[in-house]
Amino acid sequence: MSDISIVWDPANSRGDWSFEPFAVAGQQVNVASPVPFGYGDGVTTQFALTPTAGAISAILSAQIYRNDWQGNQLLNSVPRTNGVGMSEDYTTSAWTKTRGTVTTPGTQLTLRGTPAEKLVEDTSATTTHFIQRATAASYSTGDYVCVSGIFHTAERTQIRLGVGASAAFASTSVIADLNAQTTVTFSGSPVASGIISLGNGWYRVWCTTQAIGSGGATPQAILANGGTSSYTGDGASGLYVDAIQTEVVSLAAPGPTSYIACPSTAAVTVTDYTLISNGALALAAAALPGAILSWSGAYLSNAASGGYLETGNDLQTAVLLSLFTDRVANVDDIIPDGTGDPRGWWGDLDEESPIGSRLWLLDRSKQTQEVLNNARDYIVEALQWLVDDGVVASMDVQTEWTRDTFLGAQITLYQPAGPSVSLTYAWAWQQLT
Repeated sequence: MSDISIVWDPANSRGDWSFEPFAVAGQQVNVASPVPFGYGDGVTTQFALTPTAGAISAILSAQIYRNDWQGNQLLNSVPRTNGVGMSEDYTTSAWTKTRGTVTTPGTQLTLRGTPAEKLVEDTSATTTHFIQRATAASYSTGDYVCVSGIFHTAERTQIRLGVGASAAFASTSVIADLNAQTTVTFSGSPVASGIISLGNGWYRVWCTTQAIGSGGATPQAILANGGTSSYTGDGASGLYVDAIQTEVVSLAAPGPTSYIACPSTAAVTVTDYTLISNGALALAAAALPGAILSWSGAYLSNAASGGYLETGNDLQTAVLLSLFTDRVANVDDIIPDGTGDPRGWWGDLDEESPIGSRLWLLDRSKQTQEVLNNARDYIVEALQWLVDDGVVASMDVQTEWTRDTFLGAQITLYQPAGPSVSLTYAWAWQQLT
């Protein structure tokens, strides 16, 4: 345990507990649930993470989220690349249209507010109707590559998505049923696949495969009907397609990351944000109007209370009073100073749960495991009312010998809503010889 301070009373040869308030300098603050720190306006890129107690001295860990048309997306502080190029305009010659056409009807809007394009089948008999193109990015043997596309039903409700066979990839694809929100393997052996609802009838379909050589990939979006992608088209039916992406992912997280727009034929690489230790954050691109930015993680606080009770630290004050006032001893407890005084407070008379803790019974105890166990039991007993009254959902208490004659306690309180609260305390005393 770190940042432990000791108060020694030489006149009485005993130690007193000293506490580290929630907002003490150097105290770790855990932000378990995402906390908003900004909202997109299409312009602003500079933000500061919102602390939940004290002020941020140093960020220990951080996960940054952006909630927009893609849902609540985890952003990345390392570079990511969309290797497709021309990832939104399928009417151009960059995309090969095979036994079908791409139109811009202008009646169906994407989640980004621009007209979506429609992949329409021709009348060829028992064949496939699709678009494809070679990626601008090149991949290496062993890379896990995820291809994803955003689709909306029209006359057709199924799409086959994957990569075509090449020097770098074996043919791998899945058929996604947008109505049923399911994917089934069509060819190859995908590492993983899935379908994500984006709302308003839009779905992101994805399929991840592993490169068997080096070179580009060929993402394909193929119309499907009745569970097959080989059928006779009617010359009018299709579905809407938007925002195709290929990217290198990990086996541990094989799904797609936040979409990266590629307005030209070149691949685009972005680093979503840059974060410095004091919590200042810069986005690579401004979030769209209405987007919610939030974060979770942990930081060190740099606001010290100096050991005084503080307005606004209600939970910490409750813990302080519960631990460092003397609870009345049980009838079978041994009073350490030999006086027989059970201590306690007159206001506890007829109360179901007395105030304070029995930690004072450990005065002049030996440094044993039994003392550690008793200390933990006394702390849990003193704080149990917080759980009973619903102030906290649960708690975790750990005690240990930090060094000779110094006992430390680490208390973590899990609130029903909001971040967990971690508090560190220490006790020193003159043990028996």
